[in-house]
Amino acid sequence: RSRITCYVFPFPGAVYAAAGSDMAARQCFHHAAELDPLNGYAFALLAYELPGTDCVEVNGVSMNALQCYLKAAELEPECASAFVGLGKELIGSNSIDVNGVSMTQRDCYQRALKINPNSTDAQTELQRLDQADAAPAGPTATVALPATTPPVQQTPSPQTNSVASSNY
Repeated sequence: RSRITCYVFPFPGAVYAAAGSDMAARQCFHHAAELDPLNGYAFALLAYELPGTDCVEVNGVSMNALQCYLKAAELEPECASAFVGLGKELIGSNSIDVNGVSMTQRDCYQRALKINPNSTDAQTELQRLDQADAAPAGPTATVALPATTPPVQQTPSPQTNSVASSNY
């Protein structure tokens, strides 16, 4: 495949994304992925532009952001943004198989940092995971109770006795 295709077709999408035109960027990355289905970078960029649970059809296959990032990581194992994206798409303790390796969120971010030690996205996400791991497991509340509680005395009321002796 031509390396020119890999870098030329996504370029206008990057320009649109930088200008804030997300739909135009998405269309460019989608076009690049269809023209060169072996271009992992196009899939990573397309995934980044897919909001929420949106899907896009690439050469007859419907894909969401997680699937696009996975394809990007499989095609371009040295694409740090693909691994950051996979980490962000994984929820909780779920894992995903990438090129035969089961990876958690943390694994994805660590892989991204191994590829690009200056990835601020991967660093930020790992710090977020560390903070979540260090946080208490659940909500806690402190209740202050008096050292001793005075005994409560109950005296039967006359109405209580009359109810008890009725024929109910």
